[in-house]
Amino acid sequence: MNWHLDKTTIAGTGIEVSPLGLGTVKFGRNQGVKYPALFTIPNDGEVLRLLDLAHELHKPA
Repeated sequence: MNWHLDKTTIAGTGIEVSPLGLGTVKFGRNQGVKYPALFTIPNDGEVLRLLDLAHELHKPA
Protein backbone atom coordinates (compact mmCIF):
# COMPACT_ATOMS: atom_id res chain seq x y z
CA MET A 1 0.00 0.00 0.00
CA ASN A 2 1.46 3.34 -1.00
CA TRP A 3 -0.68 6.32 -0.07
CA HIS A 4 0.39 9.90 -0.37
CA LEU A 5 -1.51 12.94 0.82
CA ASP A 6 -0.36 16.39 -0.16
CA LYS A 7 0.40 18.61 2.80
CA THR A 8 -1.11 22.03 3.33
CA THR A 9 0.43 25.05 5.01
CA ILE A 10 -1.21 26.58 8.09
CA ALA A 11 -1.86 30.21 7.19
CA GLY A 12 0.63 32.66 8.62
CA THR A 13 2.87 30.00 10.17
CA GLY A 14 4.75 28.25 7.39
CA ILE A 15 3.99 24.93 9.15
CA GLU A 16 3.08 22.10 6.79
CA VAL A 17 0.56 19.54 7.98
CA SER A 18 -1.21 16.50 6.62
CA PRO A 19 -4.91 16.92 5.78
CA LEU A 20 -5.61 13.96 8.08
CA GLY A 21 -4.87 13.63 11.77
CA LEU A 22 -4.75 10.78 14.23
CA GLY A 23 -7.19 11.12 17.12
CA THR A 24 -5.68 9.81 20.32
CA VAL A 25 -8.33 10.52 22.96
CA LYS A 26 -8.79 6.79 23.56
CA PHE A 27 -5.10 6.28 24.34
CA GLY A 28 -5.34 7.28 27.96
CA ARG A 29 -8.85 7.43 29.32
CA ASN A 30 -12.35 6.11 28.85
CA GLN A 31 -14.15 8.49 31.20
CA GLY A 32 -14.93 12.16 30.80
CA VAL A 33 -15.08 12.01 27.01
CA LYS A 34 -18.21 12.70 25.00
CA TYR A 35 -18.96 9.21 23.70
CA PRO A 36 -22.29 7.48 24.30
CA ALA A 37 -20.67 4.55 26.11
CA LEU A 38 -17.42 3.55 27.75
CA PHE A 39 -14.83 1.90 25.53
CA THR A 40 -11.78 -0.27 26.02
CA ILE A 41 -8.50 1.58 26.36
CA PRO A 42 -5.88 0.05 24.03
CA ASN A 43 -2.89 -1.51 25.74
CA ASP A 44 0.65 -0.23 25.20
CA GLY A 45 1.38 -2.73 22.42
CA GLU A 46 -1.76 -1.78 20.49
CA VAL A 47 -0.95 1.92 20.83
CA LEU A 48 2.62 1.39 19.60
CA ARG A 49 1.42 -0.64 16.58
CA LEU A 50 -1.09 2.08 15.67
CA LEU A 51 1.51 4.85 16.02
CA ASP A 52 4.01 2.83 13.94
CA LEU A 53 1.40 2.36 11.21
CA ALA A 54 0.45 6.05 11.24
CA HIS A 55 4.14 6.99 10.99
CA GLU A 56 4.71 4.55 8.13
CA LEU A 57 1.70 5.89 6.20
CA HIS A 58 2.84 9.48 6.78
CA LYS A 59 6.26 9.00 5.12
CA PRO A 60 6.62 10.71 1.74
CA ALA A 61 6.21 8.47 -1.30
